[in-house]
Amino acid sequence: MYKEMKMDLNSISKKKIMVLIFVIISIQCLVSSYFMAYKKMNYYADDIYSYGTANSSGKINPLQSEQGLWDKTDINIWKAGETLVDYLTVQEDEAFSYKNLQITLQYDAHPPLYFIILHTICSFTINVFSRWSGFIINIVGMIFIQVYLYRLALFISRRREDAILIMTFFGLTSVNINMMCFLRMYVLSTGFVVAFTFYCLRYVYSIDDKTLSDKNLLLAFLFLYMASITDYFADIYACVLVVLLCLILIIKNKIKKMLCFGSAMLSAVVLMIITCPVLFDQLSFDQPGLYGAESYPYMLQLRMGIHVIMNGLFGVFTPIFASMLLFYLLWFTIGFAILYSIVLFLFRKDEWFKLIRIKVRMIVAGTLRKLVPHLQMLLPVILSCVIILLIYARKLLLYFYHYESVRYLFIFTPFVALTVLIVLFELFRWQRIKVMVTMIMIVTSLLFGNKCFMGGRNVTVDLPAESADADVVIIEKGITTFIFHIADIMRCKNYFYSSPIDLSENKSGDLIKEKAESNDNMILLVDINCYSLDTKEEQSVDILSGEVSYEFNPYNETYEYFRDELGFNDIEFLGGYHTCYVYRLK
Repeated sequence: MYKEMKMDLNSISKKKIMVLIFVIISIQCLVSSYFMAYKKMNYYADDIYSYGTANSSGKINPLQSEQGLWDKTDINIWKAGETLVDYLTVQEDEAFSYKNLQITLQYDAHPPLYFIILHTICSFTINVFSRWSGFIINIVGMIFIQVYLYRLALFISRRREDAILIMTFFGLTSVNINMMCFLRMYVLSTGFVVAFTFYCLRYVYSIDDKTLSDKNLLLAFLFLYMASITDYFADIYACVLVVLLCLILIIKNKIKKMLCFGSAMLSAVVLMIITCPVLFDQLSFDQPGLYGAESYPYMLQLRMGIHVIMNGLFGVFTPIFASMLLFYLLWFTIGFAILYSIVLFLFRKDEWFKLIRIKVRMIVAGTLRKLVPHLQMLLPVILSCVIILLIYARKLLLYFYHYESVRYLFIFTPFVALTVLIVLFELFRWQRIKVMVTMIMIVTSLLFGNKCFMGGRNVTVDLPAESADADVVIIEKGITTFIFHIADIMRCKNYFYSSPIDLSENKSGDLIKEKAESNDNMILLVDINCYSLDTKEEQSVDILSGEVSYEFNPYNETYEYFRDELGFNDIEFLGGYHTCYVYRLK
């Protein structure tokens, strides 16, 4: 009875499968759009840099006074709010003009394709800053990821229902929502990487058909080139994967095929270098790039990398300082082995225990036999992800409570999801169990997975709507923190940036006071955690989760300083979140 009711997707026509995939991706895009529209409250620094690099008139950051200089900033100078509009948007004489990209990309650390596409989209909306311009690119990238994740899962598992479930799961995970809400090149590059991986595996493991083989090789070349001119991180992953696949071809004694494959992939990288001469400018510039983290233990960074992947995909809480999931599994394995050895010694002569041993041995052997074809194709991908993670952990600045560094690990996440689900589906062959497991994992990921980019940085706070007619004073520690507020500040009349040191030495206080005397509407935006005066702020850290919490009374030294030292008789506290607080000065 059950077998008659079970839906066999392998018997459904290819056209209907395509319709089903279209419906699933459409639902996932709607879910991501909801989070983008209603949950993304602010912008991370790289969100803003994407628009600035693509659309600014040759400026690297909105505070600089000259073109082409990264560290030339104007501090303690009042600037018109239009300065930020010029930095973030396309002006009338700049539509479909890509000459400024030649300047900005020299001081960036990324190839040009994403910024060319973003500038092209923004050119249709002159003088308008919109999150949806960058989100359109993410939608296209997500379609690439999902279509080729389905094809990759189908090629490895040979079962349509498994491929559909894997694609459905990944599109609704917390890590994918993070990636979709992050206005950067990572969704597009991840889509190209998944497509590149699919064609590489199909070229190496498919039956020798010259027509099919040539097509796979050509498409692998194309997607590697597209990934290379989108994100340099893709080249690192591709290099490791290609080397491992070449070794497999050598072991299979397919030397000619290996030479063709290696030459084609090398040609894609050479073509990228030829068509992206900006690479040489980026190499000659002393990029901040990946921040060094020598002060953090290597194993802590490695465990943090594993943590953000497992948490974002499966919602698994793995205490960073106590242990990680892999360490739990290790201790469980050791404990089970000890317990099994004791039971084996005590009941070694009993017939019932011998029967249990035989059945367990048959189940394990049967499962391994089923997994061998899958693992054979997944092994080079898994090893590539592991090797790159080991390399990244040496360089990434993975603070114990900052999840932003997960952006460097985005390209791994589809392959981790694919591997875990294929193994689970082999252990649970019943279709209803597979669906139930997938649904539970989706809910777990959405409920417990970290969604850091969805809401922007927690040190930001939205300015009130009436601030369009206000002047804004920003008192913070650096350009990056300043940029978090650009999307709000750009609609104000003027803004004034002051570092904490300048304020504490009273160098900027007179400038702020002078401006305020002729202005009835001024807003003060202060990052309390970076403020140089003593704030009576208490900070506590949850050692297990790494979460940071603050207890803060807004009427502290900051309030007293602007009232007593600068003479503002009336200061209205407008609100704040975490460490950032907003006041209206009167």
